[in-house]
Amino acid sequence: MKKQKLIAFCLTVVLMFSMSVMAFAADTTVTDASSDTEITIGSTLHIPTIKVTIKTPANVIVNPYQMEYDPTNASGVTDSLISAPTEISSDSTIKMKIEATPSVTPAAGSSVQVSTTSLSDPSKVTDPTVYLTMKIGEAATQADVTSFNITNPDETTVLTTGSTPVTLVLNKTGGTGSDTKYGAFKFSGQSAGSGWKATDLITVKVLFKINPVVGP
Repeated sequence: MKKQKLIAFCLTVVLMFSMSVMAFAADTTVTDASSDTEITIGSTLHIPTIKVTIKTPANVIVNPYQMEYDPTNASGVTDSLISAPTEISSDSTIKMKIEATPSVTPAAGSSVQVSTTSLSDPSKVTDPTVYLTMKIGEAATQADVTSFNITNPDETTVLTTGSTPVTLVLNKTGGTGSDTKYGAFKFSGQSAGSGWKATDLITVKVLFKINPVVGP
């Protein structure tokens, strides 16, 4: 019985050795010129990590009577249109191109007019009217997002339809949190006119197209 077990063990070792040799024998040798030989080649896919985060924007504040407003504990803000910066961050391992196309429409029941040009003399505007622009750019840190200290800014007038897109490119990061790259966008503009009612609101939308940039 012991002799049979020893023989079975030896056969198993020989079989395992034969299989391992076959697994590593990747070369193909042809000795017959008339034969057809086919080999199979696999592939390795090298793709980036893509992660872009757009924070939830705060509402645009329409302030046609230029009353004091305090959105960030900095008293004395009396602009006729107020907007806080919105952070965009990338933890991608490849450059990312963010293209943003904004639009603005009066809300249901609103009598607001959307101007396509800056209000050169707001005092002469009679109907409730808004003029809106959007600016986007790179920010070195989150603190620069908060203060909207951006570089390479791109700006467009926000129309009801057909706004020109603005573009932000964020460099690759290596994928670690400390290397996260930041950008920010913000709305600016004016509101003017008289007879504003509680229903005179606007809706702002931004369509984002986010794609990796091909190349190093």
